[in-house]
Amino acid sequence: MAFKFRRTLKIAPGLRLNLTHRGVSARVGTKGAGYTVNTNGSQHVSAGVPGTGVHVSKQLTPGRKRKHKSLQTADEGSASPSFGRIVRTGFFMALGGLVVIIVLAMVK
Repeated sequence: MAFKFRRTLKIAPGLRLNLTHRGVSARVGTKGAGYTVNTNGSQHVSAGVPGTGVHVSKQLTPGRKRKHKSLQTADEGSASPSFGRIVRTGFFMALGGLVVIIVLAMVK
């Protein structure tokens, strides 16, 4: 039996944060259309007609492949992170900070 986890947090109108057992993604858009980016760099754009089941999705950029730790060499582990990874990390750190600020503002 496989266990999975999925949680969607509505941050603001049109902005959602999706938490799953595989990672975090952010979605911007309405019910009918949206743009999604996740922590492995994958970007998707989608559109649909709400309530009909008609939906189309296009992957803009593929995410990086996960490598098993036993397959990585010592050189791969010491390589400097790419610019895109640094930007994505900064984006999600800023988004996390925004979530904390919003939650703290709602608690008061």
